[in-house]
Amino acid sequence: MYHLELLQREAVSHPLDEMMEPIHRYVQHKSKAQLLEQSLREGVSMVPVSTTEELARFRRLEGRSYWLNALLPNGREVLYPLFSLAPRGRQ
Repeated sequence: MYHLELLQREAVSHPLDEMMEPIHRYVQHKSKAQLLEQSLREGVSMVPVSTTEELARFRRLEGRSYWLNALLPNGREVLYPLFSLAPRGRQ
């Protein structure tokens, strides 16, 4: 039983096929942004797959000045991740 295993600090595992339906019910009416924000608030490891555009709008990265505006040789301006400019070991 899940709650007994949890209380006794035992490893809790369930076959994936048993978990797919409950997971689907949990996420089906939530956006990726809602899932990510909720997981951060609750300290749960959940990272919905994001597009580059979604990452660029992610408030936590924006608040940390994660993105730089970079000018491409063709004159187009793009967002560029700050970590890629850091020396190795200092990311």
